[in-house]
Amino acid sequence: MFRFLSWLAALAVVSTCVVPAKADMIVGSIGFNVEGTITPTSGSLNQAFTLTDVRTNNTADGDWTAFINGVPVDTSINVGAFNSVGQVFNFSSTSFGTFTGSVIDDSGQVGTGIAASRSISVLGLFTPGTLLVASGYNEVVQGQLLVSLENISGGGRSANMIFGTQAVPEPSSCVLCVLGIGGWFAARRRRSACQRTGRQ
Repeated sequence: MFRFLSWLAALAVVSTCVVPAKADMIVGSIGFNVEGTITPTSGSLNQAFTLTDVRTNNTADGDWTAFINGVPVDTSINVGAFNSVGQVFNFSSTSFGTFTGSVIDDSGQVGTGIAASRSISVLGLFTPGTLLVASGYNEVVQGQLLVSLENISGGGRSANMIFGTQAVPEPSSCVLCVLGIGGWFAARRRRSACQRTGRQ
Protein backbone atom coordinates (compact mmCIF):
# COMPACT_ATOMS: atom_id res chain seq x y z
CA MET A 1 0.00 0.00 0.00
CA PHE A 2 2.84 2.41 0.86
CA ARG A 3 4.47 1.79 -2.53
CA PHE A 4 1.17 2.37 -4.30
CA LEU A 5 0.52 5.63 -2.42
CA SER A 6 4.12 6.73 -3.09
CA TRP A 7 3.60 6.10 -6.80
CA LEU A 8 0.37 8.12 -6.80
CA ALA A 9 2.13 11.00 -5.02
CA ALA A 10 5.01 10.91 -7.52
CA LEU A 11 2.56 10.85 -10.41
CA ALA A 12 0.79 13.90 -8.98
CA VAL A 13 4.09 15.80 -8.82
CA VAL A 14 5.04 14.78 -12.36
CA SER A 15 1.63 15.87 -13.64
CA THR A 16 2.39 19.44 -12.61
CA CYS A 17 5.22 19.43 -15.17
CA VAL A 18 2.99 18.25 -18.00
CA VAL A 19 1.25 20.55 -20.46
CA PRO A 20 -2.54 20.06 -20.69
CA ALA A 21 -3.46 17.04 -22.81
CA LYS A 22 -4.71 17.73 -26.31
CA ALA A 23 -8.10 16.43 -27.40
CA ASP A 24 -6.48 13.66 -29.46
CA MET A 25 -4.60 12.24 -26.42
CA ILE A 26 -6.30 9.59 -24.32
CA VAL A 27 -5.88 10.37 -20.61
CA GLY A 28 -7.05 8.34 -17.61
CA SER A 29 -6.77 4.71 -16.55
CA ILE A 30 -8.24 1.30 -17.35
CA GLY A 31 -8.02 -2.14 -15.74
CA PHE A 32 -6.88 -5.39 -17.36
CA ASN A 33 -8.03 -8.96 -16.68
CA VAL A 34 -6.10 -12.17 -17.31
CA GLU A 35 -8.67 -14.33 -19.08
CA GLY A 36 -6.21 -17.13 -19.79
CA THR A 37 -3.58 -18.55 -17.45
CA ILE A 38 -0.92 -17.30 -15.04
CA THR A 39 2.09 -19.61 -14.99
CA PRO A 40 3.83 -21.03 -13.08
CA THR A 41 0.98 -21.84 -10.71
CA SER A 42 3.14 -22.67 -7.69
CA GLY A 43 6.37 -21.60 -6.02
CA SER A 44 7.68 -18.15 -5.17
CA LEU A 45 6.14 -14.99 -6.62
CA ASN A 46 9.71 -13.88 -7.35
CA GLN A 47 9.75 -16.17 -10.38
CA ALA A 48 9.19 -14.99 -13.95
CA PHE A 49 5.53 -15.23 -15.00
CA THR A 50 3.55 -15.49 -18.23
CA LEU A 51 0.04 -14.00 -18.36
CA THR A 52 -2.09 -15.15 -21.31
CA ASP A 53 -5.14 -13.63 -22.99
CA VAL A 54 -5.02 -10.23 -21.26
CA ARG A 55 -8.07 -8.03 -21.93
CA THR A 56 -9.53 -4.70 -20.82
CA ASN A 57 -12.21 -4.64 -18.12
CA ASN A 58 -14.82 -2.05 -17.04
CA THR A 59 -12.66 -0.48 -14.31
CA ALA A 60 -11.82 2.88 -15.92
CA ASP A 61 -11.74 6.64 -15.48
CA GLY A 62 -11.05 9.70 -17.64
CA ASP A 63 -11.23 9.17 -21.39
CA TRP A 64 -11.02 5.40 -20.89
CA THR A 65 -14.57 5.21 -19.47
CA ALA A 66 -15.99 5.13 -23.00
CA PHE A 67 -13.67 2.30 -24.08
CA ILE A 68 -15.02 -1.16 -24.92
CA ASN A 69 -14.80 -3.86 -22.24
CA GLY A 70 -13.05 -7.11 -23.21
CA VAL A 71 -10.70 -5.71 -25.89
CA PRO A 72 -7.57 -7.90 -26.32
CA VAL A 73 -4.43 -6.26 -24.90
CA ASP A 74 -2.03 -9.09 -25.76
CA THR A 75 -2.13 -12.87 -26.17
CA SER A 76 0.82 -13.23 -23.79
CA ILE A 77 2.54 -10.80 -21.39
CA ASN A 78 5.78 -11.73 -19.64
CA VAL A 79 6.75 -10.52 -16.15
CA GLY A 80 10.46 -10.93 -15.34
CA ALA A 81 11.85 -12.56 -12.22
CA PHE A 82 12.65 -10.36 -9.20
CA ASN A 83 14.51 -7.94 -9.26
CA SER A 84 13.14 -6.88 -12.65
CA VAL A 85 13.91 -3.13 -12.36
CA GLY A 86 15.32 -1.86 -15.64
CA GLN A 87 13.96 -4.74 -17.71
CA VAL A 88 12.02 -4.00 -20.90
CA PHE A 89 8.29 -4.67 -20.60
CA ASN A 90 5.77 -4.51 -23.43
CA PHE A 91 2.35 -5.52 -24.71
CA SER A 92 0.73 -5.07 -28.09
CA SER A 93 -2.49 -5.66 -30.02
CA THR A 94 -3.75 -4.13 -33.24
CA SER A 95 -7.03 -2.95 -31.71
CA PHE A 96 -5.83 -1.73 -28.28
CA GLY A 97 -2.34 -0.41 -29.07
CA THR A 98 1.32 -0.88 -28.19
CA PHE A 99 3.08 -0.12 -24.91
CA THR A 100 6.85 -0.36 -24.45
CA GLY A 101 8.53 0.62 -21.20
CA SER A 102 10.92 -0.33 -18.42
CA VAL A 103 10.23 -1.67 -14.94
CA ILE A 104 10.82 1.15 -12.43
CA ASP A 105 9.81 -0.67 -9.25
CA ASP A 106 9.56 -4.32 -8.18
CA SER A 107 8.58 -5.07 -4.58
CA GLY A 108 9.51 -8.73 -4.72
CA GLN A 109 7.38 -11.20 -2.79
CA VAL A 110 5.86 -9.75 0.37
CA GLY A 111 4.25 -12.16 2.83
CA THR A 112 3.74 -15.92 2.57
CA GLY A 113 1.00 -18.37 1.65
CA ILE A 114 -2.28 -16.84 0.47
CA ALA A 115 -1.15 -13.50 1.95
CA ALA A 116 1.80 -13.32 -0.46
CA SER A 117 1.86 -10.58 -3.08
CA ARG A 118 4.27 -8.84 -5.46
CA SER A 119 3.88 -5.44 -7.16
CA ILE A 120 5.59 -4.26 -10.35
CA SER A 121 5.42 -0.75 -11.87
CA VAL A 122 6.35 -0.05 -15.50
CA LEU A 123 6.79 3.35 -17.17
CA GLY A 124 6.91 3.89 -20.93
CA LEU A 125 5.12 5.14 -24.05
CA PHE A 126 1.75 4.02 -25.43
CA THR A 127 0.78 4.17 -29.11
CA PRO A 128 -3.02 3.89 -29.62
CA GLY A 129 -4.43 1.03 -31.69
CA THR A 130 -7.13 1.04 -34.35
CA LEU A 131 -10.12 1.32 -31.97
CA LEU A 132 -8.67 4.38 -30.26
CA VAL A 133 -7.58 6.00 -33.52
CA ALA A 134 -11.12 5.53 -34.87
CA SER A 135 -12.38 7.47 -31.82
CA GLY A 136 -9.95 10.33 -32.48
CA TYR A 137 -7.17 9.35 -30.03
CA ASN A 138 -4.09 9.10 -32.24
CA GLU A 139 -1.30 10.74 -30.19
CA VAL A 140 1.48 8.82 -28.41
CA VAL A 141 1.13 9.28 -24.65
CA GLN A 142 3.05 8.36 -21.52
CA GLY A 143 1.80 5.16 -19.92
CA GLN A 144 2.29 3.48 -16.55
CA LEU A 145 1.27 -0.09 -15.79
CA LEU A 146 0.82 -1.44 -12.26
CA VAL A 147 0.79 -5.23 -11.88
CA SER A 148 -0.06 -6.95 -8.59
CA LEU A 149 0.43 -10.73 -8.38
CA GLU A 150 -1.14 -12.65 -5.51
CA ASN A 151 -1.58 -16.23 -4.32
CA ILE A 152 -5.18 -17.36 -3.98
CA SER A 153 -6.78 -19.92 -1.68
CA GLY A 154 -6.97 -23.38 -3.18
CA GLY A 155 -3.81 -22.79 -5.23
CA GLY A 156 -3.00 -20.72 -8.27
CA ARG A 157 -2.48 -16.99 -8.79
CA SER A 158 -4.41 -13.83 -9.48
CA ALA A 159 -3.22 -10.66 -11.21
CA ASN A 160 -4.61 -7.14 -10.79
CA MET A 161 -3.51 -4.73 -13.52
CA ILE A 162 -4.15 -1.00 -13.93
CA PHE A 163 -2.90 0.97 -16.94
CA GLY A 164 -2.81 4.78 -16.80
CA THR A 165 -2.00 7.31 -19.52
CA GLN A 166 -1.19 11.02 -19.58
CA ALA A 167 0.35 13.62 -21.88
CA VAL A 168 4.06 13.21 -22.58
CA PRO A 169 6.01 15.86 -20.61
CA GLU A 170 7.61 18.57 -22.73
CA PRO A 171 11.28 19.21 -21.79
CA SER A 172 10.73 22.96 -21.45
CA SER A 173 7.78 22.43 -19.09
CA CYS A 174 9.80 20.10 -16.86
CA VAL A 175 12.75 22.52 -16.78
CA LEU A 176 10.45 25.32 -15.59
CA CYS A 177 8.91 23.01 -13.00
CA VAL A 178 12.33 21.98 -11.66
CA LEU A 179 13.50 25.61 -11.55
CA GLY A 180 10.34 26.61 -9.71
CA ILE A 181 10.72 23.84 -7.13
CA GLY A 182 14.42 24.68 -6.75
CA GLY A 183 13.60 28.34 -6.15
CA TRP A 184 10.96 27.43 -3.56
CA PHE A 185 13.45 25.27 -1.64
CA ALA A 186 16.13 27.99 -1.85
CA ALA A 187 13.71 30.58 -0.48
CA ARG A 188 12.72 28.31 2.41
CA ARG A 189 16.37 27.57 3.19
CA ARG A 190 17.25 31.27 3.25
CA ARG A 191 14.25 32.05 5.44
CA SER A 192 15.23 29.28 7.88
CA ALA A 193 18.81 30.60 8.04
CA CYS A 194 17.54 34.11 8.79
CA GLN A 195 15.30 32.84 11.56
CA ARG A 196 18.20 30.97 13.16
CA THR A 197 20.37 34.13 13.21
CA GLY A 198 17.51 36.38 14.32
CA ARG A 199 17.42 38.38 11.05
CA GLN A 200 14.17 39.10 9.16
